[in-house]
Amino acid sequence: MFKAYMDDITNPETRKQYEKEIQQLERERGHNLRWVRPEGQFVVRTQRTTDAPLPEGLKPEWIEVTSRVVYINLAASTEIDKPAAKRVTRGGKVGESWTLPHSMTAPRPEQDSESKGAETVLLFDIVFHPNAFAKPELRTSLIEVAVESIENKFKTKLERTTTVVPKIKYKGTPVNTAIREPVGSGSSSAPSGMGAAVSAAAALATKESSAKDKGKAKANPKTVAFKSTDPTPTKPAAPAGQAAPVPSQSADSAATTPEQPIEDFLRDLKLRSQAVPPPIETPKFRVVHRNDFALQTYWGGPDRVADSPQRPRALVVKFDLPRVNAVAEIDARVEPRSVVCHVPSKYHAIVPLPYVVDEEKVKAKWVADKKVLELTCPVVPEKKGERSETVGLGAKAGEEEMATVS
Repeated sequence: MFKAYMDDITNPETRKQYEKEIQQLERERGHNLRWVRPEGQFVVRTQRTTDAPLPEGLKPEWIEVTSRVVYINLAASTEIDKPAAKRVTRGGKVGESWTLPHSMTAPRPEQDSESKGAETVLLFDIVFHPNAFAKPELRTSLIEVAVESIENKFKTKLERTTTVVPKIKYKGTPVNTAIREPVGSGSSSAPSGMGAAVSAAAALATKESSAKDKGKAKANPKTVAFKSTDPTPTKPAAPAGQAAPVPSQSADSAATTPEQPIEDFLRDLKLRSQAVPPPIETPKFRVVHRNDFALQTYWGGPDRVADSPQRPRALVVKFDLPRVNAVAEIDARVEPRSVVCHVPSKYHAIVPLPYVVDEEKVKAKWVADKKVLELTCPVVPEKKGERSETVGLGAKAGEEEMATVS
C-alpha cells in the first residue's frame, strides 16, 4: 500500500490533476493560484553566526539541526517578476537602481552527506526570474539579496562569507510553492514582501556625468544595498565615503499573499474547508473467505464435505471508495477481529471479522480504476481443541462473499 502511495504522489499526471483541482477550488473561493516550480541555478554555502538562533518557520520542527551550516538554493521561475533597472542620479553620478523580485520558502532540515558524520543542516530556496541569472554582473547582488532576505524574514543571522558550491545546481528535493492572489487583480507580480531593490548609485555601472568623462565607466568599491518592499522595511545605512542608496521607485508590487510551501498551503486549505464539512458515508464493503481448493475434499459425497475444515486461509476485505481521488487519503487499520477504514470527510467504517487475523502480515492493494481498496488478512491457524467462531457466517472452500453492507 505504501508503494502504491509513493507511485501515486510521484506520478506527474496525478500531480498535474491534483494541482488543477486545487486551482479550481481556490478560484471558487475568489483567488487565483499560481505554482512556482524552482529550477536550480547554483547553490551557496554559508553558516549561521555563533549566537544566531534557529530561523523562524523551520519545518518540520521535530528534526534536530546539528550544524550551523546553511545551503541556499538560488533558483529560477518565470512566475516571478523580471528584474528591472532604473537610471538614477545621485551626487552628480549616474547609476542604475535594480529591482529584484524574488520568493522564499521556509527553512527545512536536510542531512548533509558531504559533512563529517552526515550532520543535519538548513536549506533555503530563493527564487528569481530567469533573466536575473542571465546578467553576470548581478550574480553577487543575488547572493547578497538572498542572505539579507533570509535574515529579515526568518529572524536569524548568517555569515557574510559565502561559497558557491561547485557542480550542483540544487541541493535537496525541489519544493513547489503557491502564490495566491485575489481574482481580478490582473497582476503577475511577486508577493508583497518578497521584492528587493538593489540600489546602486556608484554600485553597478557607475558613470561620471561630466562632459569630459561622458560614456566612460568609473569603477568604485562595490556595495550592494537593498530596500525590501515589506510594510516595515529595514533601511541599510550608507557606507562611509559613499552616496546613500537611492531606493527604486519601481519596487512596488501588487498586494498579494506571500508564497507558502505546499504543505502549509494544503493545511490552510483543509482548515478553511472544514467550515462546511461534507457528509461522511459508510462505504460498501465485502468480506471474502479465501481458502486453498482441494478436489479430494469433495470426493465421498456430502458427508465428506460436512466433515472438511471450515476455517479459511485468509479474509479479503474490499471497500468501494468512489469519492477517493488518491490512495494517500485512505487511513486503514487492521486489528485481530476488525478492520477500520477511514477517509477524512468522506468515509468511515468498522468491519467485524469472523476469525482472528494476523495484523502484522496484512497486504493492501489499491485498484485505482475501480477505486476499490483490498485488504488481504491472513487468518491465524486454529489451535488444537479451540472451537472456531464464525459469528454466524459459514466458510466454504475457494472464495465466497460472506457480508455486504450498503
